[in-house]
Parts: sequence; structure tokens; C-alpha cells
Amino acid sequence: MNIQYIHPADQLVMFMQRIYDKGLTTMSGGNLSIRDTQGNIWITPAGIDKGTLTRKDIICVRPDGSCEGPHKPSSELPFHESVYRMRPDLNAVLHAHPPALVAFSIVRKLPDLDLIPSVRHICEQMKIATYAVPGSEALGVEIGKVFSQGCDTALLENHGVCIGAPDMFTAFQRFETLNYTATLEVLASKLGKIHSLPENAYHMSETNAHTKLDDFIPRSHTSEELAARRDMIGGTLYLVGRSAADGELLHDTTSCAMCRRMIINSGITRVVNRIGDDGIEIIDVQNWIVNDESIQPKAEAE
Repeated sequence: MNIQYIHPADQLVMFMQRIYDKGLTTMSGGNLSIRDTQGNIWITPAGIDKGTLTRKDIICVRPDGSCEGPHKPSSELPFHESVYRMRPDLNAVLHAHPPALVAFSIVRKLPDLDLIPSVRHICEQMKIATYAVPGSEALGVEIGKVFSQGCDTALLENHGVCIGAPDMFTAFQRFETLNYTATLEVLASKLGKIHSLPENAYHMSETNAHTKLDDFIPRSHTSEELAARRDMIGGTLYLVGRSAADGELLHDTTSCAMCRRMIINSGITRVVNRIGDDGIEIIDVQNWIVNDESIQPKAEAE
């Protein structure tokens, strides 16, 4: 999923809804955050039903500590900040209380990552964080210790799980995969002896995996730019042209090929051209896409 053009607030609502709908957290439990390119931390609020969360509920914590939004930020903000301080390479933090992983945290045991292929590729290293009171600075310290060792996942004793990642999609993928293998282990243990995959099977799965290509790193976008693009999608552009010579309204206003491409990429769906004093032309941008000469197949030479 390409989420680089989705505003952080919309991402948090989308992924929290997926977590809540899957029964992997309670209406008051769990919190998500995203650090944007300006250093702002967008985080879910405290005391709001996770099943009814909207983008207007999301809180923005500025680098100076000031908050913008209608609610208080999650009480777990201290450990989100701790993770970001320890790991500049991480820009998303996911915390939830899925029953299977909470069960493992209660018995102080890590899930087996070698039960099925690919899990270790996705989840990588994880460690247990010593118990501290939820919402306390001490919890942030304990979680920070785990992440400072290069781990991206901390299993919180008698609490839940905290996962860090470069983006929220990757964090959710790790979370879902880890919970899946933990659930399998709990179920399998009731049926009989658990058999993990041997080391050579793990290496075979690595060999047979799809070729990993170099990551494409797109230009980053500020939260304000993402918000503007979201508001622009499905919009209408009103276009008026005046003569540079005498300032009179033009009767043949149109958009050049480059401007059309920019309009298409912006998500605008309709352009209204003013033609002369009282004429208008309404253009469906979809027609520009269909009739784009730059993507039409060239006729074969005779």
C-alpha cells in the first residue's frame, strides 16, 4: 500500500479502525502515532472510543511540546516520544493489546518466529520490556531500552506490544503477522508438541523469496501539503485567462499539456474555463486522461 500521499491523521484513523475491527484492542486501549517530516507527532487521543475515531480527533504534538486538537493526546505519549528519540530511523509507532500477545507477555515469553515461513522476514528482532505503569515516564524508559538495542518490537510485560517502523503500513504488517503467529502457537500447543521450522528451511525460504529491489525513496511531503492534496481530490478548478497586452479576457483559454498533467495528478476532476465575457466551458478531466497523447500507442511506420 502506497501511503505517502495520505495525511498522518487519516492514516491513524484507517489503521486504528483495522486494529479495532479485528478485535486486537479494546475501545479504550491502544494508541498509534506518526512523526512527520517537520518533527510533529500525530497521535491518537486519550479517552475516545477507538471504534468511532475520526480524523478531527487526532492530536498534533509540535516539537516544542504544544498540542493542537480537541482532546488530550494519548497517555502513552511519553513512550512514543522515547522511541522517536532513540530511533531517528523510525517514523511510526503502534501499540495495542491483542489477547494472544498479551498472554505471551504475562508468561514472559516471546512468540516463536519460526513456525511458518516469512514471519521472521517481517517481524525480525524483538525483546521483552520490563513492566512499568502504563502512561508513566518509567514505561518510556523501559521501552526505550529495547529500541536502543536495535529491536523494532517490544513485548510489554503484562501489558501489550509496541512496534516501531519507518511508516504505519510496515508497523501494522509486523503487528498483524506477529499476532498471527502468536495465535497459531497458542492453538497448536493445545493439540500437541510444537515443531519449529529448522534453520535450513528458513534459509530456503530466503532463497526462494522474491528478489528484493532497492527501495524507491520518494520526496517527502509536509503534513500541510498532504492535507491540501486531500482537500483537492475531486475538486473543481476555475480558469480565467487575460491578455498580457491589454488585460482583456481571452476567448480561447485552455491548459497546456504540462498543466493538464499537473491537474490530473492533483486529483481535480473538473475544469471550468471562462470564455470571453460570459461564456464558459466545462471539461471532464477524465477525458484528458483518456485522450492523453503521451500515452497513446504510436502508429507503426508504413
